[in-house]
Amino acid sequence: MIPGDIFFCFLMVGTIIFSAFFVNAIFIEPSIKHLSNKKRVLIKISLGLLFVIGFTGYLFLSSPDGVVVDETGKIDWVINNARETLQGKRFWRNQLNKVNDRILSGENALIWIPQTSAMHREERMKKNINPDEFYGNYPDAKPSATMQKAGLLRDKADELEGLGKEQYILKMIKQKIESNRRIAKVIEQHFERNGMN
Repeated sequence: MIPGDIFFCFLMVGTIIFSAFFVNAIFIEPSIKHLSNKKRVLIKISLGLLFVIGFTGYLFLSSPDGVVVDETGKIDWVINNARETLQGKRFWRNQLNKVNDRILSGENALIWIPQTSAMHREERMKKNINPDEFYGNYPDAKPSATMQKAGLLRDKADELEGLGKEQYILKMIKQKIESNRRIAKVIEQHFERNGMN
């Protein structure tokens, strides 16, 4: 466990204990104060068991929001470890599905981003107008040749910067896809090791 997990466990346990005392003091104790001590204890134990059963049911039925298995096969957070213990094969299938969805999404982005960027560059080229046509009716507003050249250089610099950012984004997506493929391989190895096929 990492320190964040330990802190979260203490926080969760503290919250549960505080909530139990609060619920007991506000709702349970006043409504059962006329009963004998033995019946009070029995009701409190029953409510505590009901809470434990409810929380266990939540862990059994719920799934993590995202991929919680890393490239080494370690599961992130204590709650997710409890889910894995309760759900078994279903937890691992869910994680494999989420990883495969991430891989597919990344591969689609590798196709979509360059196509979209090319389309935007094409649209920008179409919008470039001849200054003589544009300023034909207003020759006094026409920028000097130096200003026009500076504008063209700015446009070229913007295009190069955009291409650099696009290449960086594509590189990051490729790294994430590779990371997800390694996670998928770890999950598949877990299936093989534990005979879950």
